[in-house]
Amino acid sequence: MLRTKLRTLIRDTTGFDVHKYEPGQTAVTDIKRLIGRDKPVLFDVGANIGQTIDDLLAAFPRSEVHAFEPGEKAFGILSERHSQTAILNHCGVGSAEQDHRLFFESAGTVMSSFLPIGAEGWGAEGIQQSVAVTTVDAYCSRKGIDHIDLLKTDVQGYDLEVLKGANRMLSERRVSLIYIEINFAEMYEGQARADEILRFIFDHGLRLVAFYKMHMLNGKAGWVEALFA
Repeated sequence: MLRTKLRTLIRDTTGFDVHKYEPGQTAVTDIKRLIGRDKPVLFDVGANIGQTIDDLLAAFPRSEVHAFEPGEKAFGILSERHSQTAILNHCGVGSAEQDHRLFFESAGTVMSSFLPIGAEGWGAEGIQQSVAVTTVDAYCSRKGIDHIDLLKTDVQGYDLEVLKGANRMLSERRVSLIYIEINFAEMYEGQARADEILRFIFDHGLRLVAFYKMHMLNGKAGWVEALFA
């Protein structure tokens, strides 16, 4: 009772809320706790050069990782680093199987997107190239995958299209966790709003676990990573 009153007092007088600190709690530790088995099937959509794969393999050394990266430069580095540890796919992922224009970041690999840079984005767009795009549902059908333990997507504003392309798997409750980047700032033209992404996920029966790594932009929320189960 005293703890509740103290928490209420702090919230009402300072605007801050107080929660118990869990040392070492990250998205990966929550993913490991929620999956609870050592040989999960993990999808990394927008794998870039394998940063997330490194973390997932450290948590699940025996996992089956399916990685998707359409960028030519990024996929080259990804292949050098993870050709023996993951199933690599040199393609994009979206809501339909098609060829789609990709805007390559001229100075690096991180900001390449299927969408043009928006009003609050940055970086110079380099080469535009048509790349192959698949869907989660079509890929799973071809590969005989009947369950995904984790669907991670970080595709620079195109994430709702990835989820739409997983509609069958999600509707049939064949995806346990979604780990996604959600933009609040207009980083890319035509990107889905945060509420559209949340509604789609909630409508498919998943609940929010937590937000991680909130990034600020001009004093406001820019983007955040979120985990749903």
